[in-house]
Amino acid sequence: MTSNSPNNHRADNVPRLDEFCERAVKDVLSLYCLELSDDKFAHFAQDVLFEDQFVYVQGINKMKAMWYALSKPVSKACMESYKIIYNDDDIVRIDLNVRNTIRCLNFEVKYHSVCELEFKEDKVVKMVDNFYGYGIKNDGLGSGVYRLLRKANGTALSTIISVTGN
Repeated sequence: MTSNSPNNHRADNVPRLDEFCERAVKDVLSLYCLELSDDKFAHFAQDVLFEDQFVYVQGINKMKAMWYALSKPVSKACMESYKIIYNDDDIVRIDLNVRNTIRCLNFEVKYHSVCELEFKEDKVVKMVDNFYGYGIKNDGLGSGVYRLLRKANGTALSTIISVTGN
């Protein structure tokens, strides 16, 4: 294993990632660095669900469109640090710190996130990005409107940025 292996970035007492999960985590980390190519999405199910505080999309092409749309205003993205904080048979959580440079403004934005990947039959079926570690509000007053707005954002992104392929 090389030093850039996610297995070398595990919190204490977190089990090693199996080979598939390790490759999937490497590809997810590449997405956060906006290193986008079809092979980075190979570990995702066709009906993958992606959600964060701003977007809710279902389907690999809509998820690809979301990442490609994100890359438009960003001239540079890099992973400052990350740590695998949880790993079991179906779930991997990655605590990460990312730095993006906004195009035209040459302004850096640093943010912390906890990304949760859910696996089923050697595919990522769900990816949840919790900015600053805050969970996504999916219940209680206003949650239906909130989800509707996030779906509208996802639909708008996938309409503006069309991504085809598998």
